[in-house]
Amino acid sequence: MGAAIGYLVGALVHTLWPGATSCPFAYVMVGMGAFLAASTSAPLMAILMIFEMTLSYQAVLPLMLACVVAYFVARSRGEASMYEVTIKRHRDAGARLRLRLRGIRMRELIRPAETVLTLDATFDDISKVFLEYPVKYVYIVDAVGTYLGVVALQDIASAMHKGNDMTGRTARHVLREEFLQVITPDMSLTDALQRFMQHQGERLPAVDEDTRQLLGVVHKSTLLDACVQLCELPRVS
Repeated sequence: MGAAIGYLVGALVHTLWPGATSCPFAYVMVGMGAFLAASTSAPLMAILMIFEMTLSYQAVLPLMLACVVAYFVARSRGEASMYEVTIKRHRDAGARLRLRLRGIRMRELIRPAETVLTLDATFDDISKVFLEYPVKYVYIVDAVGTYLGVVALQDIASAMHKGNDMTGRTARHVLREEFLQVITPDMSLTDALQRFMQHQGERLPAVDEDTRQLLGVVHKSTLLDACVQLCELPRVS
């Protein structure tokens, strides 16, 4: 914009007084500097940039005058610089992001649980699940689906390594009832992330807070995908 105006002014002046004025491109440079000084509120930067582009000492004085005048005119009108506008847009985008993060609830990220057995599951049943799925825990429920705890792959592997006879044993004998790292449907994204920070696995069981019914699982990868999508701030034009 500043360059176009500068060229038009320069062409007009050069047409009227061709012997007493500079070529139109000189006005273009001065106009560019004035526009840059006004839009960025940084007249010294504009002067140095234009001078580095032209290396013309003849244009320094008019460039300095134009940049300083443009800066004070812009500031007198109360116009914000492009940097201030950019900062404000990023700040507003960050505020919107935080609101969206606070609004996410885990019920939106719950997936069906495939590694679920009952208390009466035999050692063979448990082993088949661990062989079929690359997981560390099998979730144990009662006859009505109430979450009771987990059977850990570590415990099964340890028993096999020690040569313990698991004949007739069921999930009841190796149940970890103290496994309380669970996700609830109304849990926020922030709380769920903190819960995963305390857990080394890839997933956590989703349990109804009132009935203790096992609703499914929440995967860490799903949680991180949601964070990535939310954290992609809109580009500032």
